Amino acid sequence: MLKKLSVTFAFALAVSSMGSMVLAADPIGTELGMNEKEHTEQVFMRGGEYDLKVKNDSFRSEVEYFIESNGVKVAEGKIQRGSSTTVSKTFKDRGRYTLGLRCGEDRGCKGAMTLTPTDQWDKWIEIGQGQKEHTENVFLRKDNYTVKVDSDGFGFRNKLKYFIADKDGKKIEEGEVGRDTKVITRELNGNYQFGLSCESERGCRGHMTIKGEHDGWGPNQ
Repeated sequence: MLKKLSVTFAFALAVSSMGSMVLAADPIGTELGMNEKEHTEQVFMRGGEYDLKVKNDSFRSEVEYFIESNGVKVAEGKIQRGSSTTVSKTFKDRGRYTLGLRCGEDRGCKGAMTLTPTDQWDKWIEIGQGQKEHTENVFLRKDNYTVKVDSDGFGFRNKLKYFIADKDGKKIEEGEVGRDTKVITRELNGNYQFGLSCESERGCRGHMTIKGEHDGWGPNQ
């Protein structure tokens, strides 16, 4: 029986190879259990840059690792016996990925893969597929914040509009993004409304992240 790993990662939903679904927190990963020939795990990721670490706990064989998106390998490699490697990998598209580990011999072996996001944020605001508009009210302690607006690769068809309004409803930032990420840096303090919208009746996709300069000074803390 395949050994099932309880995986955790930030803002993601993992679907195991056995079909069960678990809500997860940082980081994501999968494991090749002792004497397993191969193991795969399906995960949903928002995209971005991750530290990819793969280790081979076996002294009998090398371990092959791979990551696939829609049947296409976006990362792969081999780890020698008793060793590990860590590389930086950027996943441009949000969506479902398959993480896989494969032993080089039939007797199976033991190994693990983890993906840790390098870009941490205090608050994530998202307009989902099919939505025309999404707004959220957020309280921010006084700090310098970096706000990133991204169309998740769909901005070449429908421009994603964004705004930040103060407690009186006055817009202090607004604009639109295409395929390139918009970065806003400014001091914020108090209650704000963050909004995303698009003109298309079919809706669009995109997100905003809010990150404070000082750890522990993020929204609603």
